Amino acid sequence: MASVDAGLDQVTIVDDINTDRARFEFCLRQEKDQQYAAVQRSKKSQKKKKKKKKKKKKKKKKKKKKKKKKKKKKKKKKKKKKECHE
Repeated sequence: MASVDAGLDQVTIVDDINTDRARFEFCLRQEKDQQYAAVQRSKKSQKKKKKKKKKKKKKKKKKKKKKKKKKKKKKKKKKKKKECHE
């Protein structure tokens, strides 16, 4: 009878070890997943920032071009007006 009890104790110990290992692996996996998610969020945020910056730059360039064009048009108009007066 004593050997059966010893066998049961051994099974319980192995079971406990396996449970602990599984719990530890689960925690590790969860931590890894969280880190991966954080990295992805960071990448996404950086990409968004870059895109926004690019868009802003493009808009600024477009505005500058428009302003230049307007200035040119105004100059032309002034020149034309001057010629009409002479």
